[in-house]
This record gives sequence, structure tokens and C-alpha cells, in this order.
Amino acid sequence: MEGLQLPNNQEEAERFISVIKSRMTEIVREHNLMYKLLKNYTTVYKKLLMFEQKASAPVVCLTAYCTAEKLKVGEINGILMLLCGGTIIEVFIPSYLCTILGMKIRSVGDAFLDIPFWNIGRVIRPYMVLIMQKSLRPLQLSAPGFDEVSVRTFYTNMASAYSYFNMLRQTNI
Repeated sequence: MEGLQLPNNQEEAERFISVIKSRMTEIVREHNLMYKLLKNYTTVYKKLLMFEQKASAPVVCLTAYCTAEKLKVGEINGILMLLCGGTIIEVFIPSYLCTILGMKIRSVGDAFLDIPFWNIGRVIRPYMVLIMQKSLRPLQLSAPGFDEVSVRTFYTNMASAYSYFNMLRQTNI
């Protein structure tokens, strides 16, 4: 709490309380903005991300397979390599961002749990309760029938793509 000293008289106590209230109001506002950001992101990109989640493994598999087949013949097809790498990156970035955003919001609640709230006065307690209650809500970007959008799901999809790739390589077409 930079710039704050414990109050010695009534006037300083009122100033102290007003500064604490304004800072806590700002923290609550920032916390709510993170929730609104994820909600808006979900509203705009949910269907696209869910489609991307289901389609990424076959697309990566097929582009990698075509690249491998061209390399087997001795050709280097840069377009297929760029398409495969671009697909992987394009799927990874939203997964990473959703994971980081969820971790940031959870970290706020965890930080509040580390505060000795039993020693805190009546000024801060309502703000802390509000933030801790909001931090308990899960923030995964998901839909029924789909996995959440996260780095873990990305790795699962890439493992599936690799399995499909190996299966195609072992077949004699």
C-alpha cells in the first residue's frame, strides 16, 4: 500500500478509508472488466473456436501427411509446410490466450485468499468478499459437446493429429 500510513487522528483515518475504498473500487472494476472481456470474446469467437477445435486435428494431419508424401518422392512443397505450421499456430494462439486469461482471473482470487482477511476492517471486507465470490466461477470457454478452449485441449488435438498421421503413414494406399 504505497503512499499510505496508518492514521493517527480522525482526519487521517477518514482520508485513509477513502483512499482504501477508491483503490478497492478500482480493483473490483478491473476484475469485472476481465470477466466482461472473456464474455465478449466468447460471444464473438465461440462458434469459430469450437469449429476450429474439431477441424484442427484432421487439417494438421492431412497437411503433414501430404508434406511427408512429397518429401518421400524428393519434392519440397513449401506451401504445404507453411499451411501446416500456420494451422498449428492459428489453433495455438486462441488456446493460449484463453488459458492465460483464465489463469489471471483465478490468480486474483488466490491472491485474496493469501490475505489475512480476519484482521481486515469493515472497509475492505465487502470488496474482498465480492472479488473472491466472482473468482470462484469457472471461466473456461466451452460449449456443450466440446472441450474447453485451452492449451491442454490444443495438446490433445495435436496428439490426435499425430496419431492420425501415423495411421495414414502405415496404410498402403
